[in-house]
Amino acid sequence: MVINAMQAWGAVNYHNAVVLCRENSDSEEPEKVRVLFTHPTYNAMKPCPFFLDGKCRFESSVCKFSHGTVVPFSQLLAYQDPDYSLISTGGKCLAKYSDGLWYQAIISSFDEEFTVHIPSLNKTVQTPIENVFPLEGSESGSSSDDEDLDEEGEGEEGAVVEWIPSGPHRALGDWEKYTTGIGSKLMAKMGYVVGKGLGKSGEGRVEPVEIKILPPGKSLDMCAEMREEGKLRKAPGQEKEGRRRRRRKRRLVETSRIEEEKRVNVFDFLNAKLQKKDSQAKSQSVSKPKSGNLNVQLFTVQEDIKSVGKRRQSLQAQFARHKGRRVEIIYLCILG
Repeated sequence: MVINAMQAWGAVNYHNAVVLCRENSDSEEPEKVRVLFTHPTYNAMKPCPFFLDGKCRFESSVCKFSHGTVVPFSQLLAYQDPDYSLISTGGKCLAKYSDGLWYQAIISSFDEEFTVHIPSLNKTVQTPIENVFPLEGSESGSSSDDEDLDEEGEGEEGAVVEWIPSGPHRALGDWEKYTTGIGSKLMAKMGYVVGKGLGKSGEGRVEPVEIKILPPGKSLDMCAEMREEGKLRKAPGQEKEGRRRRRRKRRLVETSRIEEEKRVNVFDFLNAKLQKKDSQAKSQSVSKPKSGNLNVQLFTVQEDIKSVGKRRQSLQAQFARHKGRRVEIIYLCILG
């Protein structure tokens, strides 16, 4: 199916879609259906993979991806197969990028794979044919032919050149939320539509120009070489942010190092205390026998030896004295 979808900035374009379900089959209101876009051009159109599996935790109004778009059934148009015969070098098409979104691109060459250039991303990529969708009226022509087509198409709807957003990047003028927003107001008076690119057909860039500080007295070629080597200075705000990030990283590293040292010092302190106690106990146990206790023990042993010797001599004398007397007593007993 082909449906018209209103973008967040008010523009209405037609997109290919598939019907997911009917919304109000029993109601008296005009019949409505829920559709999913087959060629999403920004995240709000991209089908939510968790919703299709029934696992999305967010409501459709909160989820940054699409849970389906409800449209009147009367607004659906018949689907038309893409005409790949329109493909030619320099022709326009929709090309699917690695982020799953489809971007307006220009065909550079095609053989087994297509080589396309995506102006909004400033990238040239190779992609298979199933990731290329040709756009009607995409043949490259001269500027005079384009002017003739513009004159013929005045007052008619004709084919609308669809602007393809460049994805979830910074919005142009996003910094004005901190100011009065006079720049956006002036641009709106001059015909600028919020969300579209710059230029007559909104095909220009949608991201702000990044500030680059070039060194004085250097040629553009030298600046280009310095940019490739990463030697160019960044904008003051970017430099300040980079310095803050580096200081924050250094503080984290220093804090973790100090905490690690504290943990190590506590364990070292405990180990030193325990080792000191063990060494003191060993030194005391070794030093005591070497001093007065050893002399006392030696004197005690010597006295014991002397007393044992005296006791031995006394016993030997007693034995000698009582030896003859025992014989006499035995003899008298026999005679009696």
